[in-house]
Amino acid sequence: MKQAFLILSALLISFYAQAQDDYNGQQYEGTYQQQNSNPPPRYKHQQQSRQGWQRSRYNYFKASMGFASIDDYSDQAGDINFDSSSVLPINLAYGMAAGNISFEAELGFSFYNYQYNPAMSSPDPFFDGDLGASKLMFSGVFKTSQTGSNFYVGGGLGLVSVSIDGLEDELSGSSLATQFILGGEIRTNERSGIFIEYKQLQSVGLDLENDFTRLDFDFSESSFNLGVKFYF
Repeated sequence: MKQAFLILSALLISFYAQAQDDYNGQQYEGTYQQQNSNPPPRYKHQQQSRQGWQRSRYNYFKASMGFASIDDYSDQAGDINFDSSSVLPINLAYGMAAGNISFEAELGFSFYNYQYNPAMSSPDPFFDGDLGASKLMFSGVFKTSQTGSNFYVGGGLGLVSVSIDGLEDELSGSSLATQFILGGEIRTNERSGIFIEYKQLQSVGLDLENDFTRLDFDFSESSFNLGVKFYF
């Protein structure tokens, strides 16, 4: 019983000493920062350990919207001319970072209007239509800084699925896709940041088809995106 009492007393004294040290450290930081920009190493270490955004390993969620354009399509039957999207694409991603490297899994959507202009010898009439694309990409990104605001560059590989209105029926198809990323981020606080990025996505061997026709379609999308990041 006496030994248990001594152990309990030692633990209480230890916890009390640690609490006092933390309290004094917090008070010291509040006053010392106003007098000197270079605090002693012990308090400097405590201060940095409380700043979650300075961790070199973390997870994050990001969401963005922007403006995009894709290349027009042309063959012997006529031309498909696309309008630039106004509020899309929309991109949602989950990422994991370690040091200057991060890895992301991203789901994206984009939507375009187009005009079909048939060749002079084609019996098909002029008409308007829509194209929708969904993308699932896995990317690696290198950042110029492990913490705080930074610039970054990266690339990825994934899948793209495209559907487009046809004269008689919708054409659709899926293929592999590659992606190039270039961007910059500003950290606003411990848990969030804002970013702007340019992305170039290219399909690999995409075919769009229905029961009546088949298009060897090259989906090449350029986009500028503005978004927010949330760290946890």
